Amino acid sequence: MTKSLPSSYATGNQRPTDYVVPEFVENDCLDAIELMDRAGTPLMDWQAFLLECWLGYGEDGKWTSKSAGNETPRQNGKTLLIIARAAVEMLFYGGSVLYTSQLQKTSTETFKEARRLFESKALRKFLAPNGIGTALGRERITLKSGATMKFLARTSNGGDGQHGSLLIFDEAQALDHAAQESFLFAISACRTDRGPQVIYNGTPPKESDYGLVYEKIRNDALSGKSKSTAWTEWSAGCGGKVPDPHDRKLWHRVNPSLGILIAEETVESESENTEPERFAHQRLGWWSVKSTGEKLIPAKLWEPFTAEHPTEYERLAAGVRISADGAVVAVSFAMKLDSEKCHVEFIAQNPGTMGFRWVEDLIKRNASNIAIVEIDGKGGAEELERRLINNGLSKKAVNVIGTSECINSASMLMNMLTDGQLTHLKDDALDDSAESSVKRKIGSAGGFGFGGERPEIIESAALAVFGAMTTKRDPKRKAVVF
Repeated sequence: MTKSLPSSYATGNQRPTDYVVPEFVENDCLDAIELMDRAGTPLMDWQAFLLECWLGYGEDGKWTSKSAGNETPRQNGKTLLIIARAAVEMLFYGGSVLYTSQLQKTSTETFKEARRLFESKALRKFLAPNGIGTALGRERITLKSGATMKFLARTSNGGDGQHGSLLIFDEAQALDHAAQESFLFAISACRTDRGPQVIYNGTPPKESDYGLVYEKIRNDALSGKSKSTAWTEWSAGCGGKVPDPHDRKLWHRVNPSLGILIAEETVESESENTEPERFAHQRLGWWSVKSTGEKLIPAKLWEPFTAEHPTEYERLAAGVRISADGAVVAVSFAMKLDSEKCHVEFIAQNPGTMGFRWVEDLIKRNASNIAIVEIDGKGGAEELERRLINNGLSKKAVNVIGTSECINSASMLMNMLTDGQLTHLKDDALDDSAESSVKRKIGSAGGFGFGGERPEIIESAALAVFGAMTTKRDPKRKAVVF
């Protein structure tokens, strides 16, 4: 496929520890390797191998890997790989690239690297006049052909109004369903010869990451459930005991750029100064299994109770769950249908770095109908309560719950589900959160709440249901002014 690297470079393992690639008839990989060589940025062997996994096409000329996921530990050179794939899309097919990351600073750094490539002696002739846009949050590269690459930070509606042929989800371990769905629609009208492609690129999810989307891509590919997804990973495995942080052979097996971009003494220092589990995630590509507790909501209990949005209801309540570390904020609404029945809908989830303005806007748009806002979370519940009240919401319409109410909200949701008294709008994010939830002990009297990989969505739903079914407040009695 490509020339062998000098022996001094062959330190890290140049092939994935696990991978699956849909069969292809032809491949554009060699042209991509030559392009990067001419631009003065030659690829390492493992990077070239990944491009081969991604750039295969069938007899119809379309990508056989409609989606591709990659997991490689940090600082191994994933960004150059992504930029190479983007350059291929723009220069070979005239396509447009949407690069997205969880944080704006990541998008800005990637833009800087891509800019250096396109301003190289070999490629700058392809740039359009004023083809480099540097405004923060609107960074872009435009070619004379009209091909573009935009660098965006993700939001739940960030894909609205965008379009392209190649969609890149960087930092995919933090990608949530709302952002995924918003951006996927941006490439549905792709017109390039090879068709659209989606790349998911990242590291194993940490405790604070929303990892359900990324994990599903991985699981569906490796299990054979997906026939059109390529998956590659350099990993110390999934689950079990935390890998030995001092195992040097393991360092080399799961870090393809060890000895090239990463010095062994750097990894040695990391292993001595980092908590073993964090080191395993960041440097060893270890996929921990956190949801080992008792499952609370099996699919057979959850799936039968989907329903459309009700046209009439007695009470509307909002539930806001802020994760313990403040990394995630989720909002759900619940509608009391009668004295025994309720309907719940997941509204939105965003990273804590976005602050509370979007939550305030949601509540503001529905303030005249919301009877109560139930809030749970050490990461800023009181702050959100203060802001809502300062914006005009009645003090009686906002409640920061305590331990007993948290326990009661989980119990109420479970009891209503079991009794067939709770319906929910069909939503992948809500479904995943509910069906992956496990029992989390709360307090000293045998109480429980929702735990698991990412329980905030189902927790917000439980809060909303609790509020709708217990509040006596009628927002129509007194005008609420923002």
